[in-house]
Amino acid sequence: MKILVLASASVLALATPAFAQDDRAGYNDVSYIEQIGSNNKAVAYQNGGTQGSTIEQLGSNDEALNELNGSNNTSVVLQQASAFVGGGNLNENRMVGSNDQNGVVQSGARNTAYTTFDQASSGTSSLITQDGADNAVDYTSIGTNNFSLISQTFDQNGATVVQAGANNVSYLAQDGLANNAGVSQTGMSAFSYVGQTGNGNVATVTQN
Repeated sequence: MKILVLASASVLALATPAFAQDDRAGYNDVSYIEQIGSNNKAVAYQNGGTQGSTIEQLGSNDEALNELNGSNNTSVVLQQASAFVGGGNLNENRMVGSNDQNGVVQSGARNTAYTTFDQASSGTSSLITQDGADNAVDYTSIGTNNFSLISQTFDQNGATVVQAGANNVSYLAQDGLANNAGVSQTGMSAFSYVGQTGNGNVATVTQN
């Protein structure tokens, strides 16, 4: 058993080998890392102010990175094995804007989620849930007060969402095998819903 506690942070690693790092240079930042499994890697880096980062990895061979360089941002990542498959999930989250919120839940194996909140991003919320194997999400926020929900169930689905405008809402749900969808919102007050049920579907939405 290995227990690692870093100053001004809460870091818990159970089962070895496990890697956890917390490096903060801001003020009023809060970070919590818990790893229960084996060969997990987690890094939480914050140099802004009043930010919160939570990483929980309950499987094996999972990797998570939360990098918060802005202010008043919150990021929560939960990676856990499902009843059928588990492990090898990857999450990378970078937030350099302000007042943004990010949530990622990965249940399964080899799922990837990349979320980027640009310096121009503010007041935006993103939630990603992946339940299956080999699903991939790439989300980018460059605008303000946008909302995105991406849900992937089953295997090998791919989703890309870019929100560069203001007050936009995007819902994207994939339930099946090898579906692909892309959403781009560069205007204001747009609403998009994409639902893919079955296999091999392709959808593209552009709102400007």
